[in-house]
Amino acid sequence: MFPSGKFKHLQQLNNLIITNCSFLQIGSDAFEGLKSLTTLKIHGRHSKEIRNISENLFDPTPQLDIIFLSFNNLEYLPARIFRNSKSIGQIHLNNNKLFFNQSSKDTFKGLQSLFTLDLSFNQIDHLPLGIFNDLTSLLSLYLRHNLLQQVNDNNFHFLTKLEILDIDNNNLTITTEKAFGTLTLLKQLRLNDNELEYLPNLQNLTNLTDLYISSNNITNIASDSFLHLNQLRILYLGDNKIKVLKNTTFQNLPNLIEVNLQSCEINFIEEGTFHNLSILSMPYNKINEMRSSFVNVKEQLNISFNNIQVFDFNFINPDLKVIDISNNRVREIRTLSSVLAAETYKLEYFVADNNQLTICSVSYFPLGIRHILMKYNNITHIDKFTAATLTQLETLNLENNLIKEISDKDFKYNVQTPDKKPIVYLKSNPIVCSCKNNWMLGTSKYNYPRVDLLNTHCIVTYSRMKKYVFGLAIRTIKESELMCENVETCLSQCRCFFNDELSIMDCFNVTWVQPTAILQENFITIFFDGNTNIGSVVSRLLINSPILQTLYLNNSGLLIISKDMFQGVGGLKELYLEENQLEYISPDVFMNLPKLKILSLRKNKLQQPQFWKMELSHLSKITFSENNFVCDCDFITDFRKWVNTTQLKITFPDLDVTYCKGSPDVPISNFINPSCLVDVNNQIKLSLFIAPTISIISFLVVFAILLYFYRLEMKVWLHSRYGVRFFYNKDADIGKVYGAFISYAEEDEDWITEELLPQLEDYKLCILQRDFPIGDKVESLLQAVESSCRTVVILTPNYLKSDWCQFEFDTAHMQSLQDKCERLVVVRLEAVDNCEMNTNLGAYLKTNTYLDININDGLFWEKLKFALPDVEILREQNETHF
Repeated sequence: MFPSGKFKHLQQLNNLIITNCSFLQIGSDAFEGLKSLTTLKIHGRHSKEIRNISENLFDPTPQLDIIFLSFNNLEYLPARIFRNSKSIGQIHLNNNKLFFNQSSKDTFKGLQSLFTLDLSFNQIDHLPLGIFNDLTSLLSLYLRHNLLQQVNDNNFHFLTKLEILDIDNNNLTITTEKAFGTLTLLKQLRLNDNELEYLPNLQNLTNLTDLYISSNNITNIASDSFLHLNQLRILYLGDNKIKVLKNTTFQNLPNLIEVNLQSCEINFIEEGTFHNLSILSMPYNKINEMRSSFVNVKEQLNISFNNIQVFDFNFINPDLKVIDISNNRVREIRTLSSVLAAETYKLEYFVADNNQLTICSVSYFPLGIRHILMKYNNITHIDKFTAATLTQLETLNLENNLIKEISDKDFKYNVQTPDKKPIVYLKSNPIVCSCKNNWMLGTSKYNYPRVDLLNTHCIVTYSRMKKYVFGLAIRTIKESELMCENVETCLSQCRCFFNDELSIMDCFNVTWVQPTAILQENFITIFFDGNTNIGSVVSRLLINSPILQTLYLNNSGLLIISKDMFQGVGGLKELYLEENQLEYISPDVFMNLPKLKILSLRKNKLQQPQFWKMELSHLSKITFSENNFVCDCDFITDFRKWVNTTQLKITFPDLDVTYCKGSPDVPISNFINPSCLVDVNNQIKLSLFIAPTISIISFLVVFAILLYFYRLEMKVWLHSRYGVRFFYNKDADIGKVYGAFISYAEEDEDWITEELLPQLEDYKLCILQRDFPIGDKVESLLQAVESSCRTVVILTPNYLKSDWCQFEFDTAHMQSLQDKCERLVVVRLEAVDNCEMNTNLGAYLKTNTYLDININDGLFWEKLKFALPDVEILREQNETHF
């Protein structure tokens, strides 16, 4: 029970709001003394809301103007409960459990000042005779979401000033002939979501402007249904069963501007049905073709979710701004009849998603079009989308189509102002990483539109892993990897690919028979791996391949290499002969390969290859493990001598895992053949000389090892103590504006501000959010990286979770690769999960040194400063530059 007399001393109180209190009943003297109260709000939201109120509750409050009793559990209002509140203007009883009985007819008796009554969301199933008779000033009556089944002649008879009547979401099946007969001032009538089978008599509603009667069972609209409704402007008839529209349907509505006829099963529209409309919405019908009636719609036309197969621009109004034909069966778009018409049309939005279109052509659209949406079609081709035609275009959405290639000639956009270039969305298209699509990697240039590359991926044309490459915007694929297939001049057993930089012939797993054709084209890379009988034909195949640089002959069963096998490939730089059956290689077999740099001979059956006799002056890397080396005294002596004399020039990646035949436990570099121990005495004498030498060498080795492991600390110490920096190329930083660009996640900004920036206050640092606050974010990032001597990456779990941060890393990494110098400095602020790293970042950390934050490392900040350019040199270069 609500406490009695609680407010009796608050006689001047005007507003009382009681919410979320747990009481079920309010006594008759609850508001004793509140004679000045004008606004009362008792609003429940819990399970124990008010269920009962006393019939004398409002007797002490004669000045009440507004009453809110919403969201309670009221089931019944006592008769004449408002008898002492004649000045009430608003009563809100929505969201209760109210129902009316015969005694309820006096509930609102005497409330001639009431202008708003809200009875929505209750359980009212009928209106007692005379319940609203005294509400002669009522302007708004809300009865939505009740259980009313019919409206009778006398229910609203005395509500002559009513302007808004809302009976949505009831069970109305009948409205009597004169149910709305006296509501001549009514402006808005809502009868949505009922069970009406025909339109009620509305002829006396001469001031009606808005009529909502959607979601009923209306099947027919008579020619006189809207007679005398000259002021009607908005008409909602959706979700009925009208099916047919005649030219007399809306003839009596001269001011009608908006019509909604969605989901009405309409399959026929007679010519001349619509007149001077601004908005027409007819989705979810059975319209099969464009009609001339649509010409009379001047602003927005929605005919989505129909069965239209041909869309004709000549059937829309020149002033129309928005049209939606999505989710039809449109296969053809018929263009405007003349260029002059295309210039006069004002269409801005064209929506044609989920249709059967196969081409997107600039010739379809009026010249002023701004947004084109054609998602989920069968589009395979884009035709001449250039700025010269559609100068106002802002958005072109072609997601989820069948586009594989886009010619740069059809997509050039010769605009000097980047802000005016449209954004093109190509997500979920089977775009091929073809050389014909290489323009997409240069969309930051002014002569192409902006493409949403962050959400676009392409299918690699040529890759032995047949992988998908995502996110062209972050440069995960290089222009050199965009390949086109060459079918015309390729051997029938192979596949050939090319771009501006590279040409590849892939002949994997081919069985060759003689005679074979001579290559009609030069290739840079050729794969003959996994072949059969390749040894008998390879010399003929390669007889005229002067530009060949990489040749794979691995795993092809080669038994011997003839002297003339490589006579036509003088430019070869990489040769892969691993996993064959080679037992012998003549020292002069490579005499025709003066430029060879990489040679792989792993997993063969070589016994005593004479590497030191081979004419390989440019060789820089060789592998030869897993062979059958016979290590007699002569071979092992010559082999070690060759390794020792060439190891500064040639790398031997598998030397430590190369073994002599019969000695699988001792690497060839440590193998000792007893036959080589000719004279023990000589060895002893020699040892007297060797012992001190070894000691000295050991000391030097230990010193060198210590110097190697602490080389960074030594460099940092020399730099911090004496300003000495070895092998520092000052020229690489000429022209840079900033000493370093700081790449970090927003969650780590506190550490950046409180720790990093104070320590590096002498350096001119670039912070993207601070130094490039406006403009295109990708362009700003590119400029920031290019203008900085270094990029410092603050690596944390937050950094790995951010796609943008990893984009920053990839951009900086690419810049470092392009400049061919170390511009990237990685600082690991916290431990990170290697599995969350993208490919580039993981590979970088495996092959490069990075800095760890360690409170016990007193040289951390000095190490970081050592990784950055010298402040004095940077200032000197900037002064010279400016």
